[in-house]
Amino acid sequence: MFGNRLREIMTSVGMKSINLARSLGCSDSYISHLLKGDRQPDQTTDFTRRLAEILCGYADGNGRLAELGAVIGLADGSAQDEFPRAIISYLYKDSGQKNASQPRGKNPLKKGPNLLFGKKLDQVMEIADLSNSKLARLVNIDSSSISRYRTGKRSVRTNSYLILKMCSTLYEHIQKHDKLSELDRLIEPDAGEELTEEFFIGWLCGDGDSALSKQYAKPAVEELQFLAPEEVIDETLLADTSSMYIGNEGLRKAVLRFLITAAKAGGGEMKLYSDLQMDWMTGSREYFQRWYSLMGICIRRGVRISIIHNVDRRKAEMSDAVQGWMPLYMEGSIQSYYSTRQNGKRFYNTLFFYRYSLGGGGGICIKGDIPAGLEDIARYQYLTEPEDIDFYEKYYTGLLKNSSLLMRSKSVQRRSAKEDGMDNEAKLIQVIQEQSTLKDIDKDYINELVKMHVKDKKL
Repeated sequence: MFGNRLREIMTSVGMKSINLARSLGCSDSYISHLLKGDRQPDQTTDFTRRLAEILCGYADGNGRLAELGAVIGLADGSAQDEFPRAIISYLYKDSGQKNASQPRGKNPLKKGPNLLFGKKLDQVMEIADLSNSKLARLVNIDSSSISRYRTGKRSVRTNSYLILKMCSTLYEHIQKHDKLSELDRLIEPDAGEELTEEFFIGWLCGDGDSALSKQYAKPAVEELQFLAPEEVIDETLLADTSSMYIGNEGLRKAVLRFLITAAKAGGGEMKLYSDLQMDWMTGSREYFQRWYSLMGICIRRGVRISIIHNVDRRKAEMSDAVQGWMPLYMEGSIQSYYSTRQNGKRFYNTLFFYRYSLGGGGGICIKGDIPAGLEDIARYQYLTEPEDIDFYEKYYTGLLKNSSLLMRSKSVQRRSAKEDGMDNEAKLIQVIQEQSTLKDIDKDYINELVKMHVKDKKL
C-alpha cells in the first residue's frame, strides 16, 4: 500500500510529516491523506518525482542513505542517482500502475559527466577563491552539497535550477573581482568567441557532446503547476499571531500566511514591491510552486493585484520572474509596473500589502528594510493595525510615482491584438519583448513560455 510504504521510507530517513509538507509546498493534511491511503498521486506526475527527490535529498543530508537503501532494496554504496527511481518503484510496487522509472541496473546518468563537472568546478572555484562553505552561503545550500558536486558524487542533472544558480553566481563573482582573464586562460575559447555567462555555463556543464551544455546554456522551460487549494492552503498558519519574522525562512512563512489570508478572504486588493534578491522565493522549487499556486488562487477568487517589478536583476533571477509571473498575467487582474530607480546596493526594501475590500477596510502588510548581506537575520514586520495599513498604502503610492507601466492588462492585450490583426500568442510575445524591459531574456525562451501557456488555454 502506497501510504504504508511512504510512512516506512519517512521513518527510515527520520522525516516528519510537517517537514515533508513544507518541502513539497503542500498542506500537512494532504500528507496525512497520503499516509492514510485516502489519496495516491499518479506515478508519472511531477509531484511524485519531487516527492522521491525530496526523500532522497533528506536522507542524503542527514546521513541516512544506507537506511533508505535497505528499505527500498538498493545495495549499500549505490549511486545517489538511483535512489529517486527506486523510491518510486517501491512506493508503487504491486499498485497496478505502469512503472515509468528506469530499471535499477541501467543508470543513464553516467559518472563521467559528473566527474568532469566536478573537476571543472574545482578549477573555477580556485580562480574565484571560494571554499565550499563560501560558495554554499552565496547560493544558500549546504556546503556538503558543494563537496559532492566537486567529487562527482552528485549528478549535475538532478537539480537544473540549482546548477544554473551556482554557475551564474560563480561567473558574477569572478567578474566582480576582475578575474575573467584567468577564467579565459582556463577555458581557452575559440578565436572570436566571447566569454559570456552563457558560454561559461555551457562549458562548465558540457560533457563533450554538448548535451548538458544545451541544457544549461539558457533557462529550462519547466512549467509550474497550479496545485489544488487543499494542497497549499494550510489553515494552521492563520492561527499564527506573530508580528515579527526573521530571515528568509521567516519571510517565507510570513508570505504563506499573507497569501492564505488573502485567498480565504477573496476580493480586495493586493500591492506588492520588493527589490530583495529572489532566492527566498525561488531557491526552493517546492516553495516557489506553493507561492505560485496561492497567487493563482488569489486571482481566481477575485483579488486585484498591483505589482512593481525591479528589472535590474541577475539574468537567472529575471528568467525565474518571467516563468513565475507569465501564467499569472494570463489569468488577468494584474496591473504591473517596473521601478525606474536603480536598485540600491546597501539596503533592500520589501512591502507586501493587502486590503480586504477596495477603497477601505482592514488589511495586512509585510514590511522589511534590510541591510545588504544580513538577509539571514533580517526582520520582517507583519502588520494588521488600521493606521499601519493606511500608512503603507500611501508608501506604495509613493513608489508608484517612480515607476512606469510594464505590461498591459489581458483585456487590453486582446483588444489590441484584434485591432492589429494578430493572434493573442503573437501579441503577448510582442508586449513582453517590446513594451517590457526584459530585453536581456532570450527571445526563444519567452516564445516557448508563451506558446506553452497559450496551448494550455491560459490566455
